[in-house]
Amino acid sequence: MTKRSTSAATNSAGQLDLLAESPTAPEHTYPELTVANEKLRHRNSELEQLQRATADGLGVLDQHTQGRVRELIEHAGDELGALIDLVLKNREASA
Repeated sequence: MTKRSTSAATNSAGQLDLLAESPTAPEHTYPELTVANEKLRHRNSELEQLQRATADGLGVLDQHTQGRVRELIEHAGDELGALIDLVLKNREASA
């Protein structure tokens, strides 16, 4: 998964920690927050593992293809960037 997803999960977990530690939080929310926090930490860990596995797999694949996979991904990214620019310019022109 993306760094943005991982960061969002980490931020949410941190916010739940702060809320759970807040002296103004009702006591009945502590168990709920603890469960939600644990779920977020678990999901964050899963996303980090997936991200590492994907990066490792792409690295191995790229080695076996002498860099052709990296070139293909970079080329596709360049084309996608150009397409997004075109769409945004068309929206601005029509607005």
